Amino acid sequence: MSAEELARRIISEHQYAAMHVGAIPERFGIPVPADGRVVGSVIRGSEDDPDVVTAYLDVPGSADQIRARFDELFGARGYRPKAQGGWARHSGGGFQHTMTPMRMAHGAMYCAGEEGVFYTLGIGPGDPAPVSLMWNSGQMGWNPCSSGMPGHPMQDVEQIPSLSAPAGVMMQGGGGGGSPGAWYGQGIAFTEMSPRALLDHFAKELEADKATPIAREDGDSASWGRWKMPTKDLESIVGVIAAHPKMRLLLRYTYSPALQNRRNRMSFGSSWSALG
Repeated sequence: MSAEELARRIISEHQYAAMHVGAIPERFGIPVPADGRVVGSVIRGSEDDPDVVTAYLDVPGSADQIRARFDELFGARGYRPKAQGGWARHSGGGFQHTMTPMRMAHGAMYCAGEEGVFYTLGIGPGDPAPVSLMWNSGQMGWNPCSSGMPGHPMQDVEQIPSLSAPAGVMMQGGGGGGSPGAWYGQGIAFTEMSPRALLDHFAKELEADKATPIAREDGDSASWGRWKMPTKDLESIVGVIAAHPKMRLLLRYTYSPALQNRRNRMSFGSSWSALG
């Protein structure tokens, strides 16, 4: 078995992905410097409608020189760099996206507007430097290129840490949204862990952050729990569903019971008035 065959087997075993050795599909618009060497790329999700595409390159020069080259290449395509800190700052309340390349020493995020496709650049140590370029469809939830905070109507949610994956488990943070008084997030964990075991891991994280368990139920194919959060009157419900033998669907709903009850009373009152 060749190294390429082994890599393909490992990738397909843990996630829906396709590997392209020594090539990057042109339709994703991932630029390559003239002196760069393409190692390959991985498409995660459907080949026809992928969520994320990561290209791996070797590029000579220092991190600053490489960054300047990509600023120029992306600028020619209408993309401008934006600090990556925005993503982490607005990621509270959901699930951490751990399917990322190796830790990079330098990087950037490139946006062409408030919505749509964006790119993430990572530059590792060395000369030539290992470089990763990630194309993201921008359809997996809140877009880090946005200057606003759609889907984050509750400022308190930003103070609630996202849940992280157990060691050795790849986790894809998905979409989210909400309204005043409530926020939901979703994700996928690529693992054979039972829903009970995975929820046990999340429970330890929540309780380490001073959340108080309120209720829990475990089954063969699904587990869920509810916690009182230390932030004001918020509560958080976390569910794990065994949707596939090697994949777990993750759901999290964080809400303010007081605000929800008030909205329900207002909605009921409005409906009753309409009937009258």
